[in-house]
Amino acid sequence: MKYCLTVLFVIMLAGTSTAQTPVPKGVAKCTLQGKVIQDPGEQPLKKANIQLMGQGQDGGSSYSATTDAEGYFKIEDVKPGRYSILLERAGFVDADKRGGRKKSLVLEPGREIKDLVLRMHAAAVVTGKILDSDGDPMPNVAVSVSRYGSTSSRRNFQANGYGSTNDLGEYRIGGLSPGRYLITAAAPSSLSQTSQPEKKDVSKEETIYTTTYYPGTADKSQAVPVEIHAGEEVPINFGLATTRAFRVRGTVVKLSPGNFASVMLRSRGDTGPEMGMKTVGTDGSFEFRGVPPGSYTVTLMVVSVPDMRMANSSQPPIEVSNGDVDGVHIEPVPGGEVRGHFRMDKSQKIDWSQLRVFLSSDEEEVGLAVTEGSRPTFAQVKNDGSFEMKNVPSGTYRVIIGSSSETLRDYFTKSVNLGGKDVADSGFTVSGATYSLDVMLSAQGGTIEGTVLDNADLAVAYATVVSVPSAEHRKRPDLYQQDTADQHGHFSLRGLNPGEYTVLAWEDPEDNYRDPELLKSYEGRGQGVRLDEGERKSISVKVISSSVEQPGDFAHAIRANAKQDLSLRTCTFLHASGDLCRANFEVRTLEPFPHLAFPHFERPENALENNQF
Repeated sequence: MKYCLTVLFVIMLAGTSTAQTPVPKGVAKCTLQGKVIQDPGEQPLKKANIQLMGQGQDGGSSYSATTDAEGYFKIEDVKPGRYSILLERAGFVDADKRGGRKKSLVLEPGREIKDLVLRMHAAAVVTGKILDSDGDPMPNVAVSVSRYGSTSSRRNFQANGYGSTNDLGEYRIGGLSPGRYLITAAAPSSLSQTSQPEKKDVSKEETIYTTTYYPGTADKSQAVPVEIHAGEEVPINFGLATTRAFRVRGTVVKLSPGNFASVMLRSRGDTGPEMGMKTVGTDGSFEFRGVPPGSYTVTLMVVSVPDMRMANSSQPPIEVSNGDVDGVHIEPVPGGEVRGHFRMDKSQKIDWSQLRVFLSSDEEEVGLAVTEGSRPTFAQVKNDGSFEMKNVPSGTYRVIIGSSSETLRDYFTKSVNLGGKDVADSGFTVSGATYSLDVMLSAQGGTIEGTVLDNADLAVAYATVVSVPSAEHRKRPDLYQQDTADQHGHFSLRGLNPGEYTVLAWEDPEDNYRDPELLKSYEGRGQGVRLDEGERKSISVKVISSSVEQPGDFAHAIRANAKQDLSLRTCTFLHASGDLCRANFEVRTLEPFPHLAFPHFERPENALENNQF
């Protein structure tokens, strides 16, 4: 799910408390009852937990129930509003939550649903043994399982299950839904730990274990996905791959006394290793060991003392081929200041304090810029429409805007002007100076609405619908829109910039739909639309069925799925221990602005009228 939009609508996280928001007098409450069954077989499931989690303005509401011996449940006195349905039962998985998509419904005042049917699959299990180069079992190997067809690149890895091998080299990962999966194993390593260079002869080449994909390759493009079915236990055994490894040494210069500095080394390829961080020594030196051949980016992170402000600066890439790399020279680049002012294209009056400004970077090493210690870079817009962000790390950024008001759903960013040039498409580079932006918004966003149809021209419920901009604009994440069709197959993509789009619809969600290779493979499968400002168009689009194999072979699909997904951003922060750490933040769940979804990413109002999922 993509978070990058130039003007976005924010929906607060659903609370987990059972405390309810008071319902205004005279508003009738709702009732939801139904049955949970096993699929296939339709046997009733007892002890299944059903939760209703409020969305949007109903985010403070949650309700739950547990099925009886016949699989029945009933939830009463529910406040009207939008809800997600969460379904849990030990040894089972939600049969209708494909690709992570949540079921949603809208309860109007006084509504009573009596025959809702929820389905669950028996959970699948992957088990096996990891071996070393001699065929002996390897303990303490991290093993992860990621769904084939999801965004599973190293940068933004999201495992569907994970575990580690025991003293016999055995692992077991349960709770999996049916589908195709990639199995990944990573040997334990001390490379991510801080260390000082050792003064000794290290000219001899090293051989190390590296991240390995089933059936035993270090090249992710050669990985083979494993298909598992409901309730299966699938044995997967393979050995860890080895690779040559070298050392990378260098020096940080012009580092202010007392500051804490760390260097991060990362492969430029999606399937390369994470080399982690090294603390810079008191003499400015650093060293990475066990670095496989490849191209790497270098990022310097400096925390100033005593104010604990953080500044990141990216350095030119380095190449590791047939030997150690010495003499890497790094010089800190001071953070810049980004300030600006908002205005409407037609001079309308709005409450500017509803808006927050984020900076998004194309550079994977930076992701969301980080300032003020561990907080991602954002600024609250003031009542006069102005904003400012200080100590912004060097890099190239695009402006992202969040709002807490649903009234801005049709707004879009018309221009972002810097020094007389519109940088909304190109972005702008920050390098230690002050940058003043003039941001123009428009309330006349376009709309594409319509119906998703199958090959028999029947409506397809709950399909994922995406509008993809023309090729020259595909680096602008705000020009992509996503929606989920309702129970009648209807969708609505709002707040679109003028221009040309291709609308695609998938039966199962494509998390990486912005990947150029994947989009190329779907040429001719979508519906082309051209929009003028404020225009509304209605179309029908054919669904891409999950029963039809994706275009291209497995290797091509894996390569496509190994590309960057900007829904996750990598941020750096200072841990309480004093170590610089990294973490992935998915912005739609980053409090206090968890679901940046304006214009519309996801339709939480997918009402259930046929009472079936």
